[in-house]
Amino acid sequence: MAPVADALMIIDIQIWRCYLIWNRSIRIILIPSFLLFCEIGMLYDFFHLANRLLISQ
Repeated sequence: MAPVADALMIIDIQIWRCYLIWNRSIRIILIPSFLLFCEIGMLYDFFHLANRLLISQ
């Protein structure tokens, strides 16, 4: 789980850097932020499903 958290934090920092470089423009970070939230949702679903499968065995 730690490598996943590290990867998400790196992506978050890259989005923050783009935000600062592009003069704090929200338009620049809309798509990357949306994709980050989608990735977090998919990871949550994956770990939740994996946990349910392991418990049911």
